[in-house]
Amino acid sequence: MGKSLLCRLGWHQWQRLSTEDGQRYVACRRCGKEGEVGPMIGGDGPA
Repeated sequence: MGKSLLCRLGWHQWQRLSTEDGQRYVACRRCGKEGEVGPMIGGDGPA
């Protein structure tokens, strides 16, 4: 199965995660795409 239509349109569902060494990053819950941690307005996207 391919990427969700919403992800293909750039509407990812971002979640904040951290690595074992404490580095923070964001990744889409649906497709797994990773983004940079930055200011989030409403928690809807990466920087």
